[in-house]
Amino acid sequence: MDKRNYRLLINICPKSRIKQAIISILVFVLFVCAARGSFDSRPASRKWSAVTTDPFVNNLVINPFRSFFYAIQDYGELNQLTMSRANPYLVDRREVDDMLHNNETRSAGPLIQKPSRIFYIVMESFDSWPLQNKYRDLALTENFHRLKANGIYVEQALPAASSTMNSLSSLVTGIPFSGINMSRLTSEVHNYSLIHLMEDQGYTSQFFYGGLLSWQTVGDFMNRHGVDHIYSAANAGGKGSAGVWGVDDGQLFDLVSQSVPENSFNLIMTTSYHGPFNLDLSASDYPWKNGDYPAQFQRMGDEVLSANTLGHLWYSDQMMGQFVDNMQRKYPDALFIITGDHYSRRYFHAKPNLYELTHVPILLLGQGVSPKLSNRTIASHMDITATIMDLIARPNTSFASFGHSLVGSETPENVFGYKTIRDTERVWKQGDGEQFYSYLVNPKLGDKSVEQPAPTLEYQAYMAAAWQLLMGSPAPH
Repeated sequence: MDKRNYRLLINICPKSRIKQAIISILVFVLFVCAARGSFDSRPASRKWSAVTTDPFVNNLVINPFRSFFYAIQDYGELNQLTMSRANPYLVDRREVDDMLHNNETRSAGPLIQKPSRIFYIVMESFDSWPLQNKYRDLALTENFHRLKANGIYVEQALPAASSTMNSLSSLVTGIPFSGINMSRLTSEVHNYSLIHLMEDQGYTSQFFYGGLLSWQTVGDFMNRHGVDHIYSAANAGGKGSAGVWGVDDGQLFDLVSQSVPENSFNLIMTTSYHGPFNLDLSASDYPWKNGDYPAQFQRMGDEVLSANTLGHLWYSDQMMGQFVDNMQRKYPDALFIITGDHYSRRYFHAKPNLYELTHVPILLLGQGVSPKLSNRTIASHMDITATIMDLIARPNTSFASFGHSLVGSETPENVFGYKTIRDTERVWKQGDGEQFYSYLVNPKLGDKSVEQPAPTLEYQAYMAAAWQLLMGSPAPH
């Protein structure tokens, strides 16, 4: 046989020890890089893999080694969840049953003419502290201030969770976050699900995300929960000026504007007010580009939040305001719901109070939505679905909700978030242990912030019911 046929093998496996060592090292390096899925300092991450609109192509981004690693990781996490059948919130079974029974209700409306389009805007890290009067001169949220004057507005609202995916999951499923990451779970409790309730009212459901759908498997989550059309940064060019999370809020809202058919329910999740805060604001009208805050804010201390970070909050508010204005001109009968996904974990000065550490705003506006429809001063994320249903649903439509409608006759004594509780005077937060500590939100002259016991039994029943509904596990007897 002609030895030339073996020349390739001879060249690949040379006799020289130096060449053998070089090839061995090269093979090892390539194998390690293949296993990591990246030549970068960090391994290829699944959350950045959905870079196109084609699921098949996206599945090729992560190599088989990394995919196998993720499969093992997911199996372990899901197995841990499904094996943990004991409800950790130790309350009597009858209290859980009573809670779930009381959640069942019927719509009181419709209180407004059925809107042709609904826009539910969940703003990244958009919390309540910048909306306080003491920060008004910073002019960071002027669009929100302008819009809130014409709608149902609750400044003192508790988010479902302190992270984006957990809050978003609760808003979609209607099930409060009780410590379980729902991103890989499917709830079959459709009478709580905002998506199913909106579709039952004749709306096509759509989800728009400024990042990539592989983040927290949010695309799969929305698909499992019945969303009809799902859009991401890949549908809007892939990258914005920051190029980290996906597209800028302005690009995201432009995408929404082009994709809103009649009778559509549009859930929008923004991204711009999130680290690493590298939007280019130099050509914008942002007033504090040079960091020269007014004197009263400079006196708050040396550790005030950077002007660049606050500029991203300002930009997010600007883009939201422009979008709402454009949609109101184009679709005068549209309904808007605007809230923050969670409190931002960034505060203007180094010593925020407990209120500033825990709250997000809730705003509803549209034709017929008047501030006179609600006198609520406290709320939670779980109140939003019930409010939408009372505003637009057909008479006596049955549904279930852990919250209370902002336009309903019932005013709850307490509202709940994960490890947080509110009443009209105080906010409680659970510390590292089981103990709750409180803060007097609006103290009157002469009042002292004396620690008050939290309504923990009601909170435990609320969380136990949420856990049981999601996991299907029996409550303690």
